[in-house]
Amino acid sequence: MKVVCDTHAWMLAYVHVFDHAFFAVTDEDGAFSIPNVAAGTYILKAWHEDAGIRSQEIIVAEQGDLRVGFEFEQN
Repeated sequence: MKVVCDTHAWMLAYVHVFDHAFFAVTDEDGAFSIPNVAAGTYILKAWHEDAGIRSQEIIVAEQGDLRVGFEFEQN
């Protein structure tokens, strides 16, 4: 859901509602972490306000970290 300010046109926010606890917001470098994901195959989606959604299938192992990269074109 997009939330806008009626007074200041440049002020806006987005609200995303999930039916699970597996989401993250990136830091200033674009990095993120989603802890405690059970082993398995998933579709990971990344959303950008201007560039849209990117998706990729990932396989989470029983142990260790998984590094995933998404590329968005700059407008």
